[in-house]
Amino acid sequence: MAKQKNIWKFNKDEWKVHLTDIKLMESVCQTFNLIDQIDNCTKYYDKNFSNPIGWDIIVPSTTIKDVKKYIKDSD
Repeated sequence: MAKQKNIWKFNKDEWKVHLTDIKLMESVCQTFNLIDQIDNCTKYYDKNFSNPIGWDIIVPSTTIKDVKKYIKDSD
């Protein structure tokens, strides 16, 4: 899932969260109204570039604590 090392400060008021579970990524985006992140996030692919294996979503500083708790609770 997402460990602390996979969450880092991105901009002044934003954080980047790296996830490797598509269901968790979609759930976080829906729960915290980050729906635009599903299509606009950074995606990482397997060596064949056929399947995404990771996503970096951008989370506002105002909700990062709630997102971290949500991710932790879903483990």
